[in-house]
Formats: sequence, structure tokens, C-alpha cells
Amino acid sequence: MNQFKLHQTIAEACKEHLIDTGNEDQYFFVRLVANAIALQELFHHIYGTHPDYEIKLIELLNTIIKAYKERPDQLRKKDKEKDQQGNWFLNNQIAGMSLYVDRFAGDLSNLSTK
Repeated sequence: MNQFKLHQTIAEACKEHLIDTGNEDQYFFVRLVANAIALQELFHHIYGTHPDYEIKLIELLNTIIKAYKERPDQLRKKDKEKDQQGNWFLNNQIAGMSLYVDRFAGDLSNLSTK
């Protein structure tokens, strides 16, 4: 499926599921369209030889849209806030750390003591 057809399929599915692409659900729609090619490439990598590949890809897109539609309003509001913050994970207001638990604390049960 080429990029135009993929984006057209997403737009039609959003319309079918009453997604307000211009207002309330704009952030979801933009994220979905922006990541559609990556989704398609990953899906193709796994299921590209399946005889119903295109039908299953459309089913996946519909599943994503339905899951968004059923998402509680409170969580959708948080999603929108994160979108408006941009790359929140790059700002200086948070700190993160990764570690090897076995080398840092021995095991998970000892981690809380650190």
C-alpha cells in the first residue's frame, strides 16, 4: 500500500469511527498519520507474505483507532498535554537512570533498600 493510499485508509477509518480529526482528536490523528509508514513497514516485515496482508493491516489500524476511541477522557487529556510539551523526555525537569539490578543491589528484593 503506497503512502497516499495508507493515509487515505486512515482518514476513512477515522471518519467511520467518528474521530474528530480537525479538533478534539487532532493530536491522535496527527500522531497516527505521522507514524503510519513506520507501522506499515514493521507490520510488513512480520506479515508481508501473508495472503491477507493488506486486510490485516487495515484491521490493525482499526484496532488502534478503536482503542483510542475507548480510552478514558482523563488519559486522552494527559496524552494531549504530553503532545503539547513536545519532547518531554529531553527536558531538564526530570531525571532518569538505568542500571543492572544484579550489580547494583544483588536482586530485585534488595533494590528498594538502595
